[in-house]
Amino acid sequence: MGYWLQGKEGSDERLYWATGERPFPEQVRWFKEKAESESPDWVELRERCLRIMKQLSEDECRRQYNQLLVQIELHLSGSRGLASLCSAYGLFLEKDYPRAFIQASHAVWSYRMGKEALSLAGTGRWEHFYRADWLTNLDNTISHADTVRRFLRLQGDSPDMFLWSKQYLMPETEKYIYLENTHRKPLPDDELAHCLEKVLY
Repeated sequence: MGYWLQGKEGSDERLYWATGERPFPEQVRWFKEKAESESPDWVELRERCLRIMKQLSEDECRRQYNQLLVQIELHLSGSRGLASLCSAYGLFLEKDYPRAFIQASHAVWSYRMGKEALSLAGTGRWEHFYRADWLTNLDNTISHADTVRRFLRLQGDSPDMFLWSKQYLMPETEKYIYLENTHRKPLPDDELAHCLEKVLY
């Protein structure tokens, strides 16, 4: 996200440690493929874990969640978030800003799910355990993904943050005749992404 928004895609500072020497867009594609290929395994493991939890006592179920399921949720939400960010970057290169915005929103939502999983695990002896989230630093990741999303919205929905609403969401009969003071309220990012997704996907 940093390389992208700082315009460092062409610099020598790349992610060779993971992808080997290849151009930045191909590095992003590599990460997308890796994240997408891992997600089904995390989903399957999550489902198996949930099935087992149905057979456990309440205490054992809580222990299973705190010690295992929360880690699965973090990896699944992280894989999905990364795949969505990479999709957003690909769409950005194609100048398909509304769909890139939707994908970046999915990244934000995925990372929020990971954060929620940590919050749910913080009970009993695990209370406050995940509060110092310095290793995964989900708050920072969510903030960066949200910055990407806002950046993408600026590319196509600016300057009034109403162009996409008018172009994709407003009925054809109202597009050219509407009262600026009552119909021009910009939608919040989450709401706009949900609305656009219904129309564009």
